[in-house]
Amino acid sequence: MTGAVHEQVTEYRVSPGPLAHPEGWRFALVVRWSRALGGTWMVTDGFEPPSWMAPDGRWHYDVLPDNGDWPEDWRDAYRYDLDTALAIAREAAPKQTVNGRTWEQWREHWELHEGAQS
Repeated sequence: MTGAVHEQVTEYRVSPGPLAHPEGWRFALVVRWSRALGGTWMVTDGFEPPSWMAPDGRWHYDVLPDNGDWPEDWRDAYRYDLDTALAIAREAAPKQTVNGRTWEQWREHWELHEGAQS
């Protein structure tokens, strides 16, 4: 007899463009599960170390304070239930930029560029 198996989704990717597109992943926000506070979710940029998104769409970058000591609960302001984290990511995703352009601006640029080569 074998032991029990457990599965859990621990990450969602939210992007304004298809993740299957060669550039789509660059715009993705990562909604990541954390064991902290009994299991909460954070909206991150997906990098290591990650940056965290506040409810208003502003980023918090992981830069140590001058004294080199984080308050124990500083990340709690960036922890959400899953529905809230996904809502924040869905609202923010179309506004994210890569090299100064949103997904929609890049899509328009690619369409113009492809049309000029035809």
